[in-house]
Amino acid sequence: ALPQMIIKQPSQSDRTITDIGSTATWNVLTDTFTQSASSDFVIVELASNNTATSGSYGTFFDNLNVS
Repeated sequence: ALPQMIIKQPSQSDRTITDIGSTATWNVLTDTFTQSASSDFVIVELASNNTATSGSYGTFFDNLNVS
């Protein structure tokens, strides 16, 4: 399965962004999200979804930017 970024906020539906870029390269996962006034925090989950049982299959995350 492909890597994903899941943005969660209480009382809101999860936003799931799936990596559809090329393999073996750095790909950017991005989303435009406006936080609901019902909560003062969000949770960002970075999921590799790696199910490989052999070989060298790495998933790396770097530089989480929030503005």
